[in-house]
Amino acid sequence: MHIYQKHILDELRQHSERRYSQMQPKDIESSHFKYHLDQLLKEGLVEQKSRGVYGLTLKGMSAVDRLSSHGVNPKQSPKVITYTLIKNAEHYLLWRKDKQPYLGLLNMVGGKLHTGESSHEAAKREILEKTGLTITEVEQRAVAEIKIRNDDTLISHVIAYIYEAPLSSDDTANLVPIRFADIAEQPDLAPDTLEIITALASNETPLLLDLDIAIDL
Repeated sequence: MHIYQKHILDELRQHSERRYSQMQPKDIESSHFKYHLDQLLKEGLVEQKSRGVYGLTLKGMSAVDRLSSHGVNPKQSPKVITYTLIKNAEHYLLWRKDKQPYLGLLNMVGGKLHTGESSHEAAKREILEKTGLTITEVEQRAVAEIKIRNDDTLISHVIAYIYEAPLSSDDTANLVPIRFADIAEQPDLAPDTLEIITALASNETPLLLDLDIAIDL
């Protein structure tokens, strides 16, 4: 994002509306500034409320929520994901990861939430996409913030909504069955898998809070 477009969004982030003359920096030509304002108008991030007066659209409000106050690019944030521990009567059914990080290691079925999607919808979608299994009921067990490091390098940082799902069918799709008693000895688990499974098995799960808040803008 161009620095002048970031400047306009910052102005409109701090004010419900702003005049053209109030947003334009003194050291930029009007034609140059207008070009960048027009780009934001075309992208639907800014709207003209009245002659010479501008404000953020709803799309613009969503965009500025991801911007850093000190940079022109969207700020880096932890990924928000789901994990689902699928079980049958005797086994944990784990997914062998098909991409980095932790390519080839076993983990719970999971992936990123999509915008507008609830975590339980995401959990069921990820199961279907990765395994072909249709599971209609998943039970939320925990929420975890997970950081995985190697020395001073942060490899991954996620916020995970963790679910469990029973599988009554004999069809385990492309999942790998690991007997409950053998999970601690499994050599090819992803770094966070055993710790999470152990916590779930011992019922050491945190309080879960599900808020759905509507506001008028």
